[in-house]
Amino acid sequence: MNEQWRPVSGFTDADNLLLTNSRQEHRLRFHPTQPSTTGEGNSHAVLTAEDVLTIRGQRGRKIQDALAREYGVGQRTISKIQLRVTWRHLP
Repeated sequence: MNEQWRPVSGFTDADNLLLTNSRQEHRLRFHPTQPSTTGEGNSHAVLTAEDVLTIRGQRGRKIQDALAREYGVGQRTISKIQLRVTWRHLP
């Protein structure tokens, strides 16, 4: 299940926030033992938390394409990691 909820058209930001909160509450109430789907807890994760921290440390030092080849992911993945769009739960 996707943690990032898309806004519902025709609703205000406040309405969408309430919808998001109620979905999260539902997940916590009815699926409390569901494993984490963020970071390494995601079964489709290619990178580890250590890899992500290393990639962030290389920002401005190494070309994203080179990092992507080194870690076996796409350049866009590297960009999103370095901009903290993904793996936001890490420092």
